[in-house]
Amino acid sequence: YYKQTLTYSSIDTACQMTPIQDLMPPILLSDGKYWGIDIDMRNTEIIISGYYQDIFTGGTFQKQTDIFLLYSDNPTSSTDWTLTSKIISDLDIMTNSADSLEIEFGFNEQIHILYQENRDDSSGIERLGLWYAHGDLNEPDWTFKKAVGDEAGLAEMVVIIEDEEEKIIAVWREGNLQESEIVCIIADSSFRPINNQEERFYARGLRNINTIETNRGIQLYFDVVGPNGPQIQYGLINFEEEWLGISNRLNSGQLHTSTKSPSSSETLILHTSPNGWQIRSLIDDDARNSNDISVIDWIKIKLGLANNDQEFRILVVGVSITVLLLCAIIMVTLSVQGIRWAGDKRRKKSSGTVILEDDLIEVIDDSDIKIQNIEIDLIELVTDNKDNKSSIQNRRNRRNSRTPTEDENSIYEVSITEDNNNIKTDLNLNKEIICSSCNARFEAPIEVSIIKCPVCEKIINWR
Repeated sequence: YYKQTLTYSSIDTACQMTPIQDLMPPILLSDGKYWGIDIDMRNTEIIISGYYQDIFTGGTFQKQTDIFLLYSDNPTSSTDWTLTSKIISDLDIMTNSADSLEIEFGFNEQIHILYQENRDDSSGIERLGLWYAHGDLNEPDWTFKKAVGDEAGLAEMVVIIEDEEEKIIAVWREGNLQESEIVCIIADSSFRPINNQEERFYARGLRNINTIETNRGIQLYFDVVGPNGPQIQYGLINFEEEWLGISNRLNSGQLHTSTKSPSSSETLILHTSPNGWQIRSLIDDDARNSNDISVIDWIKIKLGLANNDQEFRILVVGVSITVLLLCAIIMVTLSVQGIRWAGDKRRKKSSGTVILEDDLIEVIDDSDIKIQNIEIDLIELVTDNKDNKSSIQNRRNRRNSRTPTEDENSIYEVSITEDNNNIKTDLNLNKEIICSSCNARFEAPIEVSIIKCPVCEKIINWR
């Protein structure tokens, strides 16, 4: 025997698949069936809904068809899902006649559904109709239900939330294939047309409908039978300005599916053609095409982790630790280099070259102090013999005969002359002497007891 269940998984851009999660209890194919499944996402929240037909019905074999609802926020295992088994119960519908239902998130916990069920109201003729229902996420049995289409199927729905108000954009097919029409509506949360925005367009042979949400509005793709055979049509529904634009021929063939990445302005279309299967792209050149996704979501999409927050968090932590370590290494390196630079600056040596010349020429300006050498005879009393006295007297007479030309501000070079060996030696001035006549200050060795003032030439005896 064979059993059937409902399974969830996700595949990233690198074609990596997350672990499979079985969501519904397995059921024997002879006892029932799951079908008509649809899914919607809002950030990390996920809702899944579909038809569930139970033929066994606890051994009574009374066929019963219900609509179930599964909800989870960032699921990692089968136990993360919450099941509401009968939001709409006891449907009159056959499994081979119903298309997939359509489910969408609304404002807060409001959920919207378009589904099919047989109806015989107004005309008394049983036919397949399209119904609308809404309810809260945790509500076990929805009470608001409304018939919206007759002989209808292929329903597509988008819910737009503006200032806590919901706008429902819905598209479906009505009538048989020979006389089918495509119906487009912009409605409120009670599925009443807003400003009579409900239009019908002739679409003979309509077999498939897809809608893509963009910044300019809702793109509509469907196929019809034209003069030259099957062809794919394109339309646009602007819910802000409330207008419907349908339709424009894109290519020959029948539509299979269309999809668009949140981070791209390019819509991919898979369809048949006389030459076989083809994939074409439609690029939206609208200048306002800046997707309303956060930077973090954009990074997740680029890394292929849009549906795996746990791996993304691990990656963020690893990158953060790496960046901190690199910053610490850079700071330590810069600090060491700064300390070395400061030390080198203190002991920096001149890189210039000193050239020693044999001939040194000093240039003295007129403003510099003039320096002249004047011999100052110092008399030291050594003996009282007559020869010394005569020599001293002769030197004194020669000195008096000189004409003084030196300036009072001149600097003098002092020397001692000994007549015995005719040797001049420099004095080590180590005692301060003050002239009583001109108050001049100078120094002389302490061994000298009589000295001549270098300024006024007065003989000074300080012993």
